[in-house]
Amino acid sequence: MTIWLNDIKIEKNPGAPPAYEQLAEKMAFIIRSGNIPPGERLPSVRSVSAKLAINRGTVLAAYRRLQEMGLVQMRVGQGTMVREELESGGKGEMTSLSLKAPEGLRTVQSQTWFSRITEIPFSLATPEENLIPEEEISRTIKRVLKKAGRALFAYGPTGGEEGFREAYAAFLKNKGIEVNGNWVLPTSGATQGFDLIAKALFPGDLIFFEEPLYSGTLKPFTLWPFQVETLPVEDDGVNLDHLRKSLAQGKIPRLVVLTPDFQNPTGSVLSLKKREEMVFLSRKHDFLILEDAVFSELAFEPVPPPLISLAPERVIRIDSFSKTLAPGLRLGTIVAHPKILEFLTPLKQASDFQTPLLSQAVMRELILSGFFEKHLETIRSAYRKKRDLLHEALQARSHLFNYAKPKGGFFFWVELQNRMDASELLLLSSSQGVSFAPGTMFSSRPQHRSFIRLSVSRIPPEKIKKGVEILSQACESLSSQSSIPFPQI
Repeated sequence: MTIWLNDIKIEKNPGAPPAYEQLAEKMAFIIRSGNIPPGERLPSVRSVSAKLAINRGTVLAAYRRLQEMGLVQMRVGQGTMVREELESGGKGEMTSLSLKAPEGLRTVQSQTWFSRITEIPFSLATPEENLIPEEEISRTIKRVLKKAGRALFAYGPTGGEEGFREAYAAFLKNKGIEVNGNWVLPTSGATQGFDLIAKALFPGDLIFFEEPLYSGTLKPFTLWPFQVETLPVEDDGVNLDHLRKSLAQGKIPRLVVLTPDFQNPTGSVLSLKKREEMVFLSRKHDFLILEDAVFSELAFEPVPPPLISLAPERVIRIDSFSKTLAPGLRLGTIVAHPKILEFLTPLKQASDFQTPLLSQAVMRELILSGFFEKHLETIRSAYRKKRDLLHEALQARSHLFNYAKPKGGFFFWVELQNRMDASELLLLSSSQGVSFAPGTMFSSRPQHRSFIRLSVSRIPPEKIKKGVEILSQACESLSSQSSIPFPQI
């Protein structure tokens, strides 16, 4: 029996996900982390069933799910094999990501099971449930229903409810973004915003993405045959050298996708100098900038002005209320020049026709009443406290962890000592109740195998120190085993 199978445990309590989903998610992580090499045959359905005390149909369903994910091939008479194309085999650093190959996506689906079975889930990037203002949202729902009644359950305009658009535009003006309601298109979360932008581009268009990068940003673009280049992320945002070189060679992108504030996973902030240069280049070479502003309101320290305020005619800004208010509202926005929205609105109509009027009405009232701004101060204070606690805990173990203290958001991007393989560390730490997201979920570059993303969003303050202690002990345990680090490529 393969050793890695000993690390798999299936939850059987009433609230647990289906057993086949748990098994598929856990095996997907183990495959992506390289612990089951390409070409290796997975254990038989019968042996896994006996080892994990689950029925054979559950194992077969899990294997079929892995095949749907593009990770394995099921062959009659030969068993289930890990796909050969997962093997990187390349020399040197990647200069672009393949949008079709599963290994180029580095999806974070495999991190979800850690959140269910670990006590301290540094892997999660969702808001703390205690910070969702349930009572105020409930009161606001009753208030808007009393005003508008059944109208909120009818069809509304694809371009959004006028009151919400104007209220949000006024909110943005206070942030230095000079727009009106005609610049705002409500969306069903930020994900739909990225999806609409992807649909608006032409096959063969050149797009620049950051690397490392959260795969949820990349995923909507994977259905289309675009050319893709990547820009390495540094402490002060993306390195623009590769972009300058491309422009000098006449390779002009259609779009550059950036997260200027508290990038996921690195937590970096794009410097003012780089923001100004990016805007200058976009005007000179006639390309658009997609500004991912999902975390922009979670600033603990002053940051440079939004990109859209520097070049409103060149920047498409995607916002979301999922991190700042409640993910279940499924409300986000695209903020862009009205001529751009004229092109995007029909695409939205073909997607879901409209963003729910109830969500827009609730958000409108929360903004106009001043509650939303007060709520932002509350959550900034709470997340800032967590940021400081994690910083103190990591700083006390600087011989194990290298990182830059983030100025906002949820994330610490941490380099492990001696270029330790983060996937090995995760297998050990998760067995002790602590999970995180390894760097391989965000990048194909070899050096990122020794990085981990720690998110403070769902960790109670009193457990942060304990979580770092467990991580430290796991690091020291692996070091003492004198394991050979992965080679420099």
